[in-house]
Amino acid sequence: MITINDVIAYIRPNSSWVIEDFDYDTLIWDSEEPKPTLQEINDAWPDAEIFYKRDRAVLSRADFKLALLEAGYLQDVKDFIASTTDERIIILWEDSNSFRRLHPDLIRLAEELGYTEEQLDALFGIA
Repeated sequence: MITINDVIAYIRPNSSWVIEDFDYDTLIWDSEEPKPTLQEINDAWPDAEIFYKRDRAVLSRADFKLALLEAGYLQDVKDFIASTTDERIIILWEDSNSFRRLHPDLIRLAEELGYTEEQLDALFGIA
């Protein structure tokens, strides 16, 4: 569950502001960027919600591999790792204790394998 504070931070990440009790009417804007309207906040809510779910999603090494196995992707990933010359991907695969949904290398690996955002979300239990 996210709050109005999360959505404001999502749509205006470099802005300065204060709000009381998650009430838009108490929003004090202290930034050169334009203050978001309540409608803009409401419209951005679904995108912000998925972003924060992804941002907070972390799986242990074992849970990530089990999720890959259950989805039928584990062998494809193993085959890719065995054939790649990208040392960074090899090190991360072999030595990571956990996998973060929004880690840039994980996203790059998924893209190289042709996996969609929705497939990645499913691995991390994001509906």
